[in-house]
Amino acid sequence: MIKKLSIIYIGIIFNAYATDFSQMSLEELNSMRTQISVEDKEAFRQEVQKRVKLMSKSQRTKFVKERQHNVANQSMTHRSSYHMQECNQKLQDVVLKKKKKILKILK
Repeated sequence: MIKKLSIIYIGIIFNAYATDFSQMSLEELNSMRTQISVEDKEAFRQEVQKRVKLMSKSQRTKFVKERQHNVANQSMTHRSSYHMQECNQKLQDVVLKKKKKILKILK
C-alpha cells in the first residue's frame, strides 16, 4: 500500500514539473523534437499523438512527410558532423606523428 502511494506521489511530482506541450504549436513541437529531455519524452509523445489524431487525412499525410524530411536532414547533419570529427582526429594523429619525428631528429 505504501509502495503504491509512493509511486503515485512520485508520478504527481514528475507531472507537476513536466513541460506543458499543450500550449505549443505543432511547428514548435517539431522543431524541438530532438531536444526533449528524458523526463518529458512521454508527455511530448502523448501531445503529438493527440494532435495527430485530430488531423484530417491530408493534414496527417503532410505532417508525416514533413517529419520524414526533417529526420532525413537531421541524419545528414549528424553524419556530416561525425565525418568532421573523424577528419579532425586523423589530422591530430598526423600532427602528433610529425611532432614525434621532429623531436626524435632533434635529440
